[in-house]
Amino acid sequence: MGGMRNQGRKVDAGLYGFGHIVIRRIIINFSDKMAECATLLALCETKA
Repeated sequence: MGGMRNQGRKVDAGLYGFGHIVIRRIIINFSDKMAECATLLALCETKA
């Protein structure tokens, strides 16, 4: 029985690690997009 419990814990750890990677990637992509928007806005403001 103990073996099954350890297996479940390993799966949880794997899922948590995977979710962490996905979230980090989303945050990085989001901040990249925000930076792009900020530079575009700055360009528009300097032209105006």
